[in-house]
Amino acid sequence: MRFRAIPRNRIALWVAILLIAALAACGPCGDDPATSPVASPEITPAAVATVTPTPTQIPLESLSRQHLPGMVLDQTEINTEFTGLQLQERSGYFDPAAAANHTIDPTDTAQDMTSNGYLAGHEQVYSASDPLLRKTVTARVYLWDTTEHARDFIQRHIEASNRYAGGLLENGVTLDSSEQLSPQSIGDQTIATRLAATFEAFDGATFNTTVLMWRRGALVGVVGVLDFDAVDQLPALERLSQRMNDRMDEVLTGSVTAQAPAPNPVIQPTIEAPAQAPTESAVDLTSLTLGIEDLPAGAIIDREGAVEKAGALQAYGRSFKPQSANLVYGSSEFIEVSLVVWEYPNAQSARGPVDFLNNEGVAAARQMAQAQSTSTTALPELDVYDLPTVGDVSIALVLKSSTPSGMVDAIVVHFANGPIRAQLLIVGPSGRVAAEDIASLTQTFNQRIADNLQQ
Repeated sequence: MRFRAIPRNRIALWVAILLIAALAACGPCGDDPATSPVASPEITPAAVATVTPTPTQIPLESLSRQHLPGMVLDQTEINTEFTGLQLQERSGYFDPAAAANHTIDPTDTAQDMTSNGYLAGHEQVYSASDPLLRKTVTARVYLWDTTEHARDFIQRHIEASNRYAGGLLENGVTLDSSEQLSPQSIGDQTIATRLAATFEAFDGATFNTTVLMWRRGALVGVVGVLDFDAVDQLPALERLSQRMNDRMDEVLTGSVTAQAPAPNPVIQPTIEAPAQAPTESAVDLTSLTLGIEDLPAGAIIDREGAVEKAGALQAYGRSFKPQSANLVYGSSEFIEVSLVVWEYPNAQSARGPVDFLNNEGVAAARQMAQAQSTSTTALPELDVYDLPTVGDVSIALVLKSSTPSGMVDAIVVHFANGPIRAQLLIVGPSGRVAAEDIASLTQTFNQRIADNLQQ
């Protein structure tokens, strides 16, 4: 897997934090803040790839692009091994350029893939929507024009992983190690590789990738896991590969009809009343959030609505912006204020992501940012922000970034109070956001949660 090709449309941690201010990263609502009720985007497939069942087995040599979507793993199957992950929008068919980006060899190009017999491919990519979680699982199938070219693709993967081990790939990425594993045999040929790479530009952030490949004629199936934990993922990948191989059988016998999201889903608005409480729990999350009355004159609600649950029971977000000039709060100026609340089954689950940040600190945040960014993306300055503890546990981070309008500070406070995890994001001109004002608004937010939990 080429390390410079960490999914390009994944949102880096710092970008995700900034986008939460508009509640766009978690898809909370519509694009028109003046509309009531608010339009909340819902991602729906733009098209459905259908494999028409046939009464007899499809010969391997008769396979085409349309047969591929039914062969990859769906959400239910991924959930048997990895929970908390969701299908990403970039899932779908991939072209020769993307296929070249999947390889380890940094010199591979789209022309190379085409010359080597690549015909088509389809993938399903599953990642954690919560930037505090760190894992990506991919199920992918390649179709080649001949068995020999499919075999060559696997062999090139082995050779590249061995050739580049211990060396610099590109953009400051070093492939530290490559280990060929011994997976259970599937199909005509099976290999597995465990890779570790570090990023010089990001304080030596390291991630691990385990990839299992198998071939059936001119088909190559791949399942892989990218994460930061030194965990043996081979047993889980063996089970997933066996299930995916069974899916290949189902397609070949014509017994499965593929229902695959298109690679570029269409955003279609659905109408959702902003003040409506979520129905999955007795807790009304809207009552836990800050309101207009808690902010300076001139603040308006930009967007609000249900956001991605990310493993919680329910989640709700609200974003404020100034109607004209910046919001003046105490001695500070705010460009925007956003907040999100998640309800968990218990307090331990709610504080888990916050404990993680406290234990691993800024280095972990940078690692997560790298895992969700390209290796060429320049991160803004990131540091811990000194605030008094809020709730049961808390941590605050500050990101200083350059924008067309000048330098801005984005302070994001994560805290937990009982079964509720909360996030408060405040963005303001650099040097004009005071810690005492951040602390005051955070305490107001926490007290609102505490008061409503006691009712």
